[in-house]
Amino acid sequence: MEEEDRIDEVLPLSTMYAILEECHAKKSKELVCVDYYLAAAIDGFDVLKKVADNWATTEDLTVEESKTLKNDLKMGHEYLQTDFSIHLQQHTEVISHCIQYALGDPDNKDFTNECEQHLTVCPQCEALTKTLNELKNRIDKKVSICKIESCDELDDLEIKQIETDYAVFNIFELRSHIVRSKLSDMERAKDISELDETKAYITLDWAHKLLPTKYRETQKDFFGKDGMSYHISHVQTVKDGDFIDYSFVHIIENNKQVKF
Repeated sequence: MEEEDRIDEVLPLSTMYAILEECHAKKSKELVCVDYYLAAAIDGFDVLKKVADNWATTEDLTVEESKTLKNDLKMGHEYLQTDFSIHLQQHTEVISHCIQYALGDPDNKDFTNECEQHLTVCPQCEALTKTLNELKNRIDKKVSICKIESCDELDDLEIKQIETDYAVFNIFELRSHIVRSKLSDMERAKDISELDETKAYITLDWAHKLLPTKYRETQKDFFGKDGMSYHISHVQTVKDGDFIDYSFVHIIENNKQVKF
């Protein structure tokens, strides 16, 4: 801005802080070795947007209703990938943000803790759930009517119903995955903060193959093939009051990678 002599176009600091207060920033994470939940949910949102477009074409929805539905899906998608994780807490009165409530098993007392009352709902979470249920209920109703009337489009509608159900399922699975990941990150941070010279935190994982057999490999080929593999062990501990890291690389020949 200074180089282009456009200082007058820069927002005041107070305005920028006000924006950040309302719009929480979250660092984007790249997809590493394919995040199945995120990839499946993204496909799910795309499928549902196409369903909304199709209903506008067949006049099951007006153009304006279709646009509203797609905008609701877009807002829900953005919320899941940004602020939802930030809003999650170990205990909170917002029912969809309470990790302890979400991960408790009501049928097994050994996996359930007492939780505070949940007196508040999240507008964004409720809006996404409402939108997904609306899409699912609409396609279910269309299939039911078509069965009664024995219409010719029944087979196509049933395929659309399966695709819609699967898309909705994958989106809800992503939401569940985010909750589990948040708890995992919290527990990991807690464990690391409690390290001393008698403790170590060890992370084990496979790295990429040394020499890929193909330019482009499917996941089945990548994880299932034989050949030289890198196995990484990362150790975090404390020495003389300071955090230190050790990394060990094990090169394994003629061994098949399997996921833990």
